[in-house]
Amino acid sequence: MAIKNGNLADATEINKVLLGATLLGLGNQDKISGASITHSLYLGNAGKMDAYYWDGFGSGDKIDSTNTTLPLVGGLQPDKDSGVDQVTQSVYVCEVLDNFNDSSVDATIWSTTGTVTEDTERIYLAASSSLTSNGSTGFDLKSFGGDSEVVLNINAVSGGAGSPGSTSKIIISNGITDVDLLTLLTQTYSGNKQYTVRIVVDKSAEEVRVAQGNDDLGSAIDISSVTTNWYLKFTTGDSSQVYIYFIGYVSEDSTGTVDLVSESNTFLSTKTAGVLTWDYTGTDSDIAGSLSANSGSAYTSATKNIWTTIGTSGTGAKIKLTCDLPSTIDGTTKNIKEIKMWGAYFDG
Repeated sequence: MAIKNGNLADATEINKVLLGATLLGLGNQDKISGASITHSLYLGNAGKMDAYYWDGFGSGDKIDSTNTTLPLVGGLQPDKDSGVDQVTQSVYVCEVLDNFNDSSVDATIWSTTGTVTEDTERIYLAASSSLTSNGSTGFDLKSFGGDSEVVLNINAVSGGAGSPGSTSKIIISNGITDVDLLTLLTQTYSGNKQYTVRIVVDKSAEEVRVAQGNDDLGSAIDISSVTTNWYLKFTTGDSSQVYIYFIGYVSEDSTGTVDLVSESNTFLSTKTAGVLTWDYTGTDSDIAGSLSANSGSAYTSATKNIWTTIGTSGTGAKIKLTCDLPSTIDGTTKNIKEIKMWGAYFDG
């Protein structure tokens, strides 16, 4: 990438470099502070720079939940060992099983025992309750044509704030035989904090590997005794509660793309061009970016960090990433990639 035009510095090329780095920094600052997406930058008393739009996923409040087709983030995650807030929140590029945000437990996926309720953000399991993916249609990991992976955000608490859950578990079950995958004890936190669990299934070997937070996958867990079906099951002990914020997955049967779409932000001035960037743990060529200046009525394709003229100008800024689902799944490693932050600079 050149940053000179002849003997003179090329302002457009400089903008591509500097704005991309600036947006990444702003998104990471959101993670640390736990703030919601910030649409405009304030510099002391210098006034407002009416141009920036970024998200570090410290909150999911500014994601367009209607048009986004991947799992919605729930909030800042703590480090699973220390409990201290860390820069760990991401958006996961996978299919949605349940975002637990429509205030109704989906009986086509889930059966329950005890007290299980859902609100607009998460599902709640009271003490001595269970949630199993063997509803009328269900979610059966053995039904996929090959290997698969599940990702979820979870929080387990008991008694007073900050105390660990008591014998809350994630299980593989066929409704009769259960195999424990993870006991939710010392790796749990109170309040709205949560951490990620990944469950990777090796279908031919009949094994599961589990990772918590940013940890590597653990040793293989033999699930060959669970015949016929491999349902996900969550249970709570007699003095614990569990909150689950979303569940997403990929499998050998997954195809196509999923979208991450921002809410619209109204700028003070009309925008005609912009630079879009993102931080992705996969290959950037697997993401197609788009910018809109008319609140999503029309989008213009935008290559990462490349100055883009927006087809339809306006004051309603939106950004969109269309992401390829993985074409192959490996039952011994993590497959689901993460978008760590995204943002855009709008000019006009």
